[in-house]
Amino acid sequence: MLAETRPALFWGRGSEDRVIGAPAIARTREFLPAHTALVERVYPGLAHGIHAQELADVREFIAPYTGASAPSPR
Repeated sequence: MLAETRPALFWGRGSEDRVIGAPAIARTREFLPAHTALVERVYPGLAHGIHAQELADVREFIAPYTGASAPSPR
């Protein structure tokens, strides 16, 4: 059913994440594109955390669904 509806999904992660192991990332990378309308972002140098660029990307991703407008680049 999920593959039929393919909901929009944002997946952001750091390239240096040592908490989420490579096997879990590989499984997720295989599953999500087949079952969702995936927007994937990998943030170079980011460990297991959140970066300002990721927050901006999430805001841009959800804006069409919330009726909000994404901020203009500075």
